[in-house]
Amino acid sequence: MNKDVHAILKSTVVNAVSINLDPDKLRQGNITLSAEGKSELRVPKEDDDLSILLVSSMEIKSQEDEDILHASFVVNFFFSIDEKLDNYDEIVTKQCLPTIRTETKELANKFLRDMGFPGVFKADEQNDSK
Repeated sequence: MNKDVHAILKSTVVNAVSINLDPDKLRQGNITLSAEGKSELRVPKEDDDLSILLVSSMEIKSQEDEDILHASFVVNFFFSIDEKLDNYDEIVTKQCLPTIRTETKELANKFLRDMGFPGVFKADEQNDSK
C-alpha cells in the first residue's frame, strides 16, 4: 500500500440497534463492559469508485451480569480512499478499524445518554474491553 493513501469516513448508517438493560443495576455503577465485534469489507465493483464499505457488528455487555446491559449494533461505515488498491488489508486494519471502534463507542454512548445513562461506556483506548 502506498503510504500516502488515506481512508476518510464519509458516512455512517445504523442498520440495527438493540439495547437491553436493568436501570437500577446500571445506575449503581461499578460494572465492567466488554465489547466484541467484526467487520466485513465490501469493495467497489467499478474501477473508478474510490470508496469502501465496512459492515460492522458490535456487541457490548456487562461482564458481571448480562442482564445489567446487553447492546448490539449493526452499522455501515462508508470510507473514501485516495486511490484504487489491490489489497485493502493494511488500510482497513490501520485506518478504518480504529475509526470504527471509536465511532461505535460514541454511538453506544449517544444511545445510552439519550436513554438517561450518561457516561456508562467509557472509551478507553488503552483497554478496549471497557
